[in-house]
Parts: sequence; structure tokens; C-alpha cells
Amino acid sequence: RLIRSGITDMKLLDWVFCIYLVTTNITIVSSQVTAAVQNVTYLLFIGTALYLQGVRIRKSAYLGFYGVFLLFAVASLLWTITPSGTMKLLRILIKVFLISVVAASYYNTSDRIERAIKAIYCALLIVVGFVTIMTPVSDWTSESFGKEFGIDTVRYAVRAAFCANLGIYFYTQTRKKQHLIICFSTLVLSMITAKRTGIVFFAITVLIFYFVLQPNIRKRLKAIIIIAVLGLIALQLIESVPILSATIGKRFLDFISTFFGGQVVDASTIQRTKLMEYAIELFQRNPIFGSGLNAMRAYLRALDFEHVTYAHNNYLEIASGLGIAGILLYYAMYGYGLLQCRKLLNIERKKQTALIFALLVAYLACDLMQVTYESYFEIVVLAVLITGVQNANKEVKAVQVLRQHKGRNHDFRAGIDPD
Repeated sequence: RLIRSGITDMKLLDWVFCIYLVTTNITIVSSQVTAAVQNVTYLLFIGTALYLQGVRIRKSAYLGFYGVFLLFAVASLLWTITPSGTMKLLRILIKVFLISVVAASYYNTSDRIERAIKAIYCALLIVVGFVTIMTPVSDWTSESFGKEFGIDTVRYAVRAAFCANLGIYFYTQTRKKQHLIICFSTLVLSMITAKRTGIVFFAITVLIFYFVLQPNIRKRLKAIIIIAVLGLIALQLIESVPILSATIGKRFLDFISTFFGGQVVDASTIQRTKLMEYAIELFQRNPIFGSGLNAMRAYLRALDFEHVTYAHNNYLEIASGLGIAGILLYYAMYGYGLLQCRKLLNIERKKQTALIFALLVAYLACDLMQVTYESYFEIVVLAVLITGVQNANKEVKAVQVLRQHKGRNHDFRAGIDPD
């Protein structure tokens, strides 16, 4: 069905990109085999993409923004004691930078961006499907969901929500019902985890995507009413079915309680709050340039914190290590991407642009609850999307210039003074 709907009309390089994204998310068979497949697809994609472009990298805003951020991260090692694991993190950032730049350089037109989105969609389907099928049902609503396969529960929830979003996007493109089935299934899987990040990611993306495409106020109000009614029906259904109430219902109520400041607060939320407080303390020591890349882990070790990990907040994680300067350098590419989307939407309301705009806003919101700056998946995906909308603007401007040129030639042949 996916083939008949045209969702998999991708080229071989797109499938290499898809497999690479899969191996950056989960462990298949064994960690050694997965690492080998990831490295092979990594080198194959970079080599093939460079060959197709005549061994050159096309200029892009992303190359400049992320390149400066990476240089600043490397420079931060000069004014801090390098904690354990920093060089490994730095290698990850450099590796992600290389493939993201090449991917952004290759996926540089609207058609190629569409193929990249299809590759991301297929990769997410494989990731979510594999983890769900291989995880025992008894672990579906626990913190261990997915961890055996190298993906934590929060990221699984976000991947499932992302897949649900793309299901809606491709349904609006093709009107094929199987995309709605995929959307509903992956959304339920995301909700089962009761991770607020996944729920927020899905809700923000869908609402903004629909609102951008429907500028009419009446239609927007109608959408809000419909969504509210469907939400109430879903909650009633969950409460009425014992199995759903014991799994999804309980987790969803915990989510509501912790997210909106209720009486019930689980241990995970308490620990995340402590981590964020420590990140703020570290940031206050050097608010401009930070305490150095990966400084959060060194700080937690010095405090003898029970779990040496990250801040569970991308803004605080970057701020604690690289200060305000690092925050501005990293999120400059988000701002640029949103600006490019806004310019393009003022000219024509394309679904692809609306999707990219919605995803960027969703990531900005969800970065309050997760760390993404060191993620293989997010950085590459964002590179493709931001560069894609940048080049889409160039395409539109080129078409406008061509039309103006043709109009002037027509006026000249007709003997009309264009001025």
C-alpha cells in the first residue's frame, strides 16, 4: 500500500539515508552490527552524495550557523577542565556536522526535500515498529520501554509522535487512508508511554500545520472545537475500557498531574527538576561563555549526584556549558529557518513549508524537556529541513525574476514601454 500510494518512490541514496537514520535510533541484532551498519551507510551516503555533486558542498546558512557553533564548542575546551566523555561528545558533534552538511547540500530542492521527508517517515516507521514488536507488552508503559534496543522511552515517544505527524502530512498529500491508520497507531504508542514530550510534540506540530494552511479564523476555531470534542471522547473511551484505563489512562493522568503542577509528582520529575536546578547554578557561574562543553557532567560528579547525566533541557544543557553565546549560536539556525518559512508562506502556502515551520516550533518547545544538540537524528533532520526551506525561497525568487524578465520581453516585442 505504501508503494502504491507513492510514499516509497525514493532513490537508492534515499534508502541509504533511511537506513542510517534507523541505526542512529535503535540497536538491531547487536550493538556491534548496528554500529557497523551505521558507519557503512554513513560513509556510503557521504561518498555518493559528494560524487553526485561533483565533490563539492553547496553553500547553505546551516553550514555557517552550525559550523560557528561547533567551533565555539571546540574553543570552550580551552577555558575548562575537560571532563570524562567530552572528547567522545566532540567526535559525535563533528560526525553529525559532516553528514548534516552533506545531507543539506544534497537535499537542496523542493522535490529532494520531499524525498528526504519520505526517507525520514520510513525510518521512523521501522524504528517505532521494531521497538514495539520486540518489547514485551508488560514493558509498554514502563520506563524501560525501548531501552533494551538503545532508545530511551522519551525519544521513543517523540519518534512515534513525529511519525504520527508525518502520517497526517502524507494523508493531506495523497488522501490514502493507510496514512491515517499509521498516524493513529503511532500516536497511541506515543501516548502509552505518557511522556509529555511526545504528546506536546504531536499537538504543537498538528495545530500549527493546520492553522498555517487554514488562515481563516472561522476554520481555526472550528478545528479547535473538533479537537477538543475528540479529546474528550478519547478520554471517556480510555476511562471506560479497563485495560486502557490501567495503562494509558493511569499514565496520562500522571502526565497531566506532573505537567500542570498537580499533587502527584513521580520520582522521574523530581530528579529532572534537580538536574535543571544544577544546570542553572552552573550557568550562573559563567553566564556569557559557559563553563565548557559537557561541563554539566563534571559538575554532577563534583556534587556526587546519583546519576551523572544531562540536564533534560536543551537550553539549560547548552547554557551551562557554552553560556548565552552558545545558546545564541545554536538557536540562530532555528530562527533563520522560521524566518525563511515565514517569507515563503507569505508568497505561497505550501504544505511542505507549513510542515517544516510546525516541526521547528515543536522542537523549540520540546527542547524544554529533552536534549537534542548531540543527537544524530535531530541535527541531520533539522539540517535538511532548514536548508530545504532556504533553497525553496531561492527557487521562488528565481521564478519571480524569470516571470518579470519574460514580461519585459513581451512588452518590448509589443512595443510597450515597461516603465
